[in-house]
Amino acid sequence: MSFVRLAYHVVFACHNREMNIIHEKERDVYKILFHLLDDMNCHVHRIGGMPDHIHMLFEMSPTRGLSETVQYLKRESSKIITRNSVLPHWSGWGEGYGAFTVSIQNIDTVRNYIIRQKEHHNKKPFVDEYVEWIIDNGIPVDNPYLRKFISDKKVSFGNP
Repeated sequence: MSFVRLAYHVVFACHNREMNIIHEKERDVYKILFHLLDDMNCHVHRIGGMPDHIHMLFEMSPTRGLSETVQYLKRESSKIITRNSVLPHWSGWGEGYGAFTVSIQNIDTVRNYIIRQKEHHNKKPFVDEYVEWIIDNGIPVDNPYLRKFISDKKVSFGNP
């Protein structure tokens, strides 16, 4: 018998990092994502974010791949948001995503981080923090995607 427990902290942004997730509708967006994850038999610990990006902490079945899950979430949530006019200036999710494994011992830490998003981002911009996460998680600074991200966003971490 096999036992698998996979927890992920997934982050993705609105197209062009536009501030499209308005405060009055953010809970509607979170509910859409929650229901999509629930339909895929994922256990959702927390969903939250800012006007330009989303954080999700969830556990998923080992029978489905992470990229498949994120692709499905982005595609289907965007369809629902558009079809139901949930967000007035919606233009979809941006390209790519960040995904970080979370040990079961750190679930509460990541959940609390997501809960305190607005407070946290008053102190540090998302882009700066995202690049730090990528570097802290072992992505080499000379990775072409990271170099492009750093130069596009005018971030100066590492030695770009």
